[in-house]
Amino acid sequence: MRHRLRSVLAPFFSFLATAALIVFLWPAYAGAFSVGDRIVVVSGPWNVRATPSTSGTSLGTQTTGAKGTVAGGPTTATGYTWYNVNFDNAPSGWIVQNGLSLAPQSAQINSYMPNSKLTVQPGNSFTLTVYYSNTGSAGANFIPGVTIWNSSGGQVYNGLGSSSYVAAGAQANNSWTTSLNTPGDYFLQFGVWNADQSTLLAKAPLPSQNLVTLVAVTRTLTVTSSKITRRSRCWLHQRRAVTIS
Repeated sequence: MRHRLRSVLAPFFSFLATAALIVFLWPAYAGAFSVGDRIVVVSGPWNVRATPSTSGTSLGTQTTGAKGTVAGGPTTATGYTWYNVNFDNAPSGWIVQNGLSLAPQSAQINSYMPNSKLTVQPGNSFTLTVYYSNTGSAGANFIPGVTIWNSSGGQVYNGLGSSSYVAAGAQANNSWTTSLNTPGDYFLQFGVWNADQSTLLAKAPLPSQNLVTLVAVTRTLTVTSSKITRRSRCWLHQRRAVTIS
């Protein structure tokens, strides 16, 4: 009876094991890249083929560090996931996913404002602006930001811009308008992150600099009082200064 039960259940357990293996491997092999993504070859050399198959005609190889742009795929065949890649240098064609990785993004901060000491009154608004460039080999999305600290190192403002697409070699900018209420010196620093904010690509100034100072303005009010003396019968004016903070 047990032997018969095992015979009946064996195909079922075999199916479950296969399904579990597929589920386990799926995240690693499905949908890793999208058309338009910039990729780089890793652990090369890898064959580039005319068709997505190990039996496809080899057009040549691409070595470690070669870069290209995904033009098609993914396609699964002969035990591999394939992508059609237009490489910067020939040959271009189908290559297995195992030999590819997303090309790293890079950016630089070109300038920022204020870039010298800005003095403002408590409660008055002021503007912060950063200009940055995509120094990578392909267009990508970036998120700019700015942080302000007080003289004790406490963070008093943290601004993030929206994710913006910037073509390779192009420049973008972002501005924030804010205000502070407590007189004192403030230090600021701008940053540029990748689209999911997992990597800070650039920051400036480095280290953060005291570029904002809040000063309470002192106003002087002059009050004029008048009185007449009996002896001269003329008006005498007296002035006194009153300081108002």
